[in-house]
Amino acid sequence: MEKREERSPLELSVEKFEHMLELRSQVNMIVAGRVKTIVRVGVISMAVVAVIFTLSIYLMASRMEYMAAAMVTMNKHFSSMSDNMGRMREVITAMDANVAAVPAIVGDVTAINRSVDGMEGHMAAMRGEMTGLDRSVQHVRDSVALMNGTFWNMNRSVYGLDREVNTMSQPARGFNQMRSFFPFPFP
Repeated sequence: MEKREERSPLELSVEKFEHMLELRSQVNMIVAGRVKTIVRVGVISMAVVAVIFTLSIYLMASRMEYMAAAMVTMNKHFSSMSDNMGRMREVITAMDANVAAVPAIVGDVTAINRSVDGMEGHMAAMRGEMTGLDRSVQHVRDSVALMNGTFWNMNRSVYGLDREVNTMSQPARGFNQMRSFFPFPFP
């Protein structure tokens, strides 16, 4: 105690100041350690997010090939359907010509029978075209079903990605909650 009394107020002030600087240095070391940990976790989280985005882009690109193939198939079947419609128009035009000839040969039963026979042949051709049209429509239905399955798989992939992003963001949310425990304000 005698030494304290012998010291001047300036020496006491310098000693207190040095003690405050030492305490400040210790606090700075603690804060630096925490900041380093936060930065490391942040960098790791960003790397994981980048990997997940890369995987999601790959998954979407791989599903696009299936969808594009289904669209090409559907386009072929629509073209086939369009061709069948053109042939049906030709058959209907031929039927019109046969029907137009009927009034001119009303008196001739043999000619009427030939026209009716010709119409029956055209009807048989139309039945064949309708069967082909039914097949084309079935192919279109199959393509739409394939696209539906592809969209379903894409939805599953997107929901899985959503779950993974939520799981990965858990540590970052924890840091947000821990922020209230730090005595120093963050910029």
